[in-house]
Amino acid sequence: MKRIVEYICFGLIGGIVILISIYFLIGALNGMQDVVAVTGKIKVVTPAKDDVLGLTDMGPVIFRETEMYQYHKEDIRVSKGGSTYYYQYAEKGFFNSPQGDFEAYESKSAARSLFGSTKDFKNPPFPKEFLNERGSGKVVICGTAEIGEDGIKLGKSLLRYLEGAEFTMEDMTVPAYNTPKDAGERFGLKLTEKGVYASEDSGQPKIGDLRVICKVVPQENLEGEFTAVGKLSDDNTLEENDDYGALYKGVVTLEEANRNYKKDQFKTGILFLALGLGIYAIGFLVIKVFN
Repeated sequence: MKRIVEYICFGLIGGIVILISIYFLIGALNGMQDVVAVTGKIKVVTPAKDDVLGLTDMGPVIFRETEMYQYHKEDIRVSKGGSTYYYQYAEKGFFNSPQGDFEAYESKSAARSLFGSTKDFKNPPFPKEFLNERGSGKVVICGTAEIGEDGIKLGKSLLRYLEGAEFTMEDMTVPAYNTPKDAGERFGLKLTEKGVYASEDSGQPKIGDLRVICKVVPQENLEGEFTAVGKLSDDNTLEENDDYGALYKGVVTLEEANRNYKKDQFKTGILFLALGLGIYAIGFLVIKVFN
């Protein structure tokens, strides 16, 4: 009975992974659906403005990452009497998402030696103003921008591609285009270096201290022609669709973008296929050796 259950477990996991691979391989076969490619210069209509910190940049997007100094839980593996046990201990560090409250040993050495008892560690609430809809401190703040001569608007899902490998980011220039002197003071933050707002004593952070890093696309990187690939909505906005979305520097045809898409889908599909077959093989060996 045990062997049957193990076969079912490995079979289900491997089967799910192979189904995922089939999804990507079908995408490689069919290519992109219902997308267009628009080439032209990017025109900033409304500069990006961070209402939380009160910062405005002349470009179309601000990338803001907020980290809080928090307790976080680490695992340690301890071998005793031929068995392996896992224990948790508390560390401190900057994280861009809430780490929550937990129970753990006070240090790594205490967890390894099981010295003393575990303690409750509580983190202060992460200011919700700095979090995105997924609970992360990585936030993309967009103004409005158009591409090409027909005034097609670039949606947020495509503007965020300006953070990609083709584009060079830089710390937000301070003073920015329109930076009030009290920016960040509402949260006890002060400008510590170019583009970085932090609690006053950033050299010796305390639990609950914040560090905010703002980056923008340099103006010279927005010069020249771009190609945006996505789905054109009824209100003349180009957005990433379920299949694909991209923003290239330079002229790229829809056929070239489609080839890139197919290549990426094929590579991902083969990777998942190999992983699924590997799970089947490992499961067979484990069951054969240990049963």
